[in-house]
This record gives sequence, C-alpha cells and structure tokens, in this order.
Amino acid sequence: MIHNRSILVLLFSLFILSFSYAQNPISSEELNEMYVYTNFEDALKNTSEVYILDLSGQNLTALPKNISRMRKLQVLLLSNNHLINLNPEIYKLKNLQVLALDSNYIKSIPEEFVQLTTLEELYIGYNMITDLPTAISKMENLQILSLSGDKDLNWKNIFHPLSKIRSLRSLDLSYCSFDTIPWQLSNIQELKQLDLSGNPNMEWDTSFSYLAQTNNLEVLILANNNLRELPASFGKLDLLNTVDLSENPKLNLNQVAEVLKPLFRLEVLDISNCALTEIPAAMGDLSNLREIYAQDNSISKMDASIKKLFKLEVLNLRNNAITSLPEGIGGLQSLEELYLYNNPLTYIPEDFKDLKDLKILKLPKSTLNKDIKKNLKDWFPNANISYQDISKKK
Repeated sequence: MIHNRSILVLLFSLFILSFSYAQNPISSEELNEMYVYTNFEDALKNTSEVYILDLSGQNLTALPKNISRMRKLQVLLLSNNHLINLNPEIYKLKNLQVLALDSNYIKSIPEEFVQLTTLEELYIGYNMITDLPTAISKMENLQILSLSGDKDLNWKNIFHPLSKIRSLRSLDLSYCSFDTIPWQLSNIQELKQLDLSGNPNMEWDTSFSYLAQTNNLEVLILANNNLRELPASFGKLDLLNTVDLSENPKLNLNQVAEVLKPLFRLEVLDISNCALTEIPAAMGDLSNLREIYAQDNSISKMDASIKKLFKLEVLNLRNNAITSLPEGIGGLQSLEELYLYNNPLTYIPEDFKDLKDLKILKLPKSTLNKDIKKNLKDWFPNANISYQDISKKK
C-alpha cells in the first residue's frame, strides 16, 4: 500500500512538472500587455515572467545559453545579428509562436526545427539559406513565413514542402531575384497573402498565369517591380481584396484599372509613389474600393468620375500637385479619412460639405485661405481637421 502511494505521488509530481513546463500560451491580447525584455541577463533573472524577448541588433554570434529556462517565451526576436547556427536549446521552447531570425548568416535550417510545434510566424529572410528542411511540412501551426531577400534558395525544391503546410496563410518572397514564379506556388492551397515586391526581372506573363491558378489569394503585394501593365490573367484572381502596386513609376493606371475591373472583391489599392500625374476616369469603375493610397505622386488632376466610388472610406493624396478638388467629390458619401497635405490646394467645391461621414481631414496650411478654413470648420464640426506643410523628401 505504501509502495503504491509512493508511485502515485511520483506520477502526480511528474504531471505537475510537465504542466509547469508546457503551460498554454496566453492570448494575443494578453501578450500585447506583456513587458518586452531586451536584456538577456535581466530576462534570466525573471524567467517565469518572460513572454517576449527582443535581442535584435545586439551583435550576437550564438543563441544565448539557458534560453530554454524561459518556458513561457512566446515571441523571440533575433533579427540583425551574426548568428550562423541555432543552439539546440531553442527546440525546448514549447510555447514559442513567433521567431525572427532575419538578417543573420544562417546557412541551413535543421530538420529538428519541426520540434517547434507551436510556431505560427517564422522570419528567416536575408540569410544564406539554400534549402528548407523537408520536415517543415509537418509544422501544422505555421501561418506566416518570410523568405524575403533569400537570394540563394533553391526555389525548385522548397515549394514541395511548403505546399504541404496546410496552415500557411502568408508568404513573403520579396527581393528574392526571381525570374518566374515556380508553378508549384499554386499548390499552397490556403495561401491568402503573397509578397513579390522587389523582383523587377520577373517574367510576369508566365508568373501571372501561375498566380491565376491559386485558389484563395486575397492580398497581393507587387511593389517596386518596374511594372507598366497587368496581364489580362490578373483578372482571374477573383478573391483579391488588396493589391499593392506602389513604387512602379512607369505604371499605366488606365490599363491597370481596366484589368482590375472584374475584381468585385477589391477594396484596397495602393498606387503610391508611381509617378502618376492624374486619377483617370477608369478608376471610377472600381466601385467597391474602400481605401486608395495614392500619396507621393505628381497628381494634379482628378477626374470627376471619382464620385462613383461611393464606398470609399480612405483616400490618401498627400504629397502631390493638386490645386483643386473636382466638382462632384461630395458623392463620396462613405469617406471618413482624407489626406491632402503637401499639395498646392486652393479650391474646394461647395458639394464637399456633403461628406457627412468625414472624421479625419488633413490639409495644406499655407495655400488655403481663411474663408475656406472657416467653411470647413462649419461643415464638419465633429471632424478632426488639421493643417500642415511638411517638407518633402528629396
């Protein structure tokens, strides 16, 4: 009887020990309230309280020893260091959800990486990695993967294990020196966000034909790619909600608007810093848009058809060459935020007062006269109106 009781006590002790080692992670809301430790020695003194550890930019050449003592650690940031290999202790962090290893000198990710079963976000861009372990396909909780700047990766090999990660939702392949997107990309069944920025040598016709085969893509980022036009196959991405075409200075916005017209789910369009001189009439046909970011261009003209964007809530036109707003702009009945500072704006039409939902209005300080400013105050007594002139970056 005594012997059996001893066994029960031992088993109970082991249960308590294992429970304390692998407690459930706290929620993202609770995590946002946690202290961010940036000094490893301080963190070691408070291991039971460390949920977030940021050791970025500290010239580390190796992962600190005893890191496995921080059993509650959920976010580990090791970006911009001099790491070459990973200390096996990292695999004991059973609650780890976010791991940033970008901008180091890591050459390989070992197969043991699969032991990080709770990992949801992995950032391993700007390293010297050539391949991903086949075991990465077993990481059933991985949702976000960034390979940005990994120009040495063997792209023909990595997409096979990636396509087996059922949880993968976001993939960053920016600045990877692609020629074409591998066709295997379409096999990543649940992919919703894809970043292909900074790949200007891409053969886009072929690449877009592969992209058109993806089933669930909602966000597509194509910034800084020397794009002039979009192929007709782009219109087949009928689940797209957000398209980022910023930093493409030769972009033909008329043609782009025509191609985007069939995308009835499109709500967010970023055309900032594209050397645009106007918002053409064709933009008025994108009637489901809720947000337009067209800042940092040379826009001096907006076609009156913009009034057809009756669902538009955010319009950012800062840092342009706009002297007057078009008649009919009052048709933007859902507009809540309008950014117009750093424009030589002198004229605002009378129907502007019809923007009853306007909450934030930012305007140039020096070009608008006192009468216009008084009218705006009377028209929008509850809106946050501010005037500012900010020096433009050269």
